[in-house]
Amino acid sequence: MSTIKKGTLMSQDETIALYPKTSADNVLTENGSTVESELANKSPTNHTHPIDSELSMTSENPVQNKAVAKAIGDIDAALSAVINGTDFDAQLTELLGV
Repeated sequence: MSTIKKGTLMSQDETIALYPKTSADNVLTENGSTVESELANKSPTNHTHPIDSELSMTSENPVQNKAVAKAIGDIDAALSAVINGTDFDAQLTELLGV
């Protein structure tokens, strides 16, 4: 095995030598194919669980990232208004929707 110098890229052969396939890659399924080949031939499936588009106090569903990011942004804006001395009441009213 060759010595790999710091800061150099490994060849594919060197990578395979350092990180060989594990026995899990070669586990056979019921139909005789390997788990690795079964997974390689599968396409992503459509998500069948509901995903909320806004935050909720009662829902147990996952929430879209953009809904979480919006809520964090709204809180950040309200806190910035308090810190900077701008109209906090207007920010709070907008944030709470009242």
